[in-house]
Amino acid sequence: MQRKTRRIIAAVAVIALLAAGGAAFTASITGAGTTNNTAAYDGITVNGAVLSDAVYSFDGTGANITGVTFTFTGDLTGDEVKAGFGSASNTDCGAVTSGDVTGGNTTISCSFSPNEPTQSASTLNVLVSNN
Repeated sequence: MQRKTRRIIAAVAVIALLAAGGAAFTASITGAGTTNNTAAYDGITVNGAVLSDAVYSFDGTGANITGVTFTFTGDLTGDEVKAGFGSASNTDCGAVTSGDVTGGNTTISCSFSPNEPTQSASTLNVLVSNN
């Protein structure tokens, strides 16, 4: 009887450790309008627009975030998009052109140079300003 109890306790402990470890590396991204994205950072803060989705690009090893493609609700033609992780300087993603608008929504890609190390990445800050 003791052998079964010890096995059950050991199994529960292993499951708990796996769940805790998995959660540490797949923290969900929270923020206005993001859908089913996971990565090793906390969240997205957006000012100046409504973000409906963000899709991240990684290098071949997954060790670095190379960019992100944002989809915003509405037509942001003429607006400027900037993004950056944590307290790092924002990267200028460029001005939105009419070619970035499809079906009433705006999609624009932003490349990070230097790339952002995935392991140390923190909150992604996005600024959309009207020029």
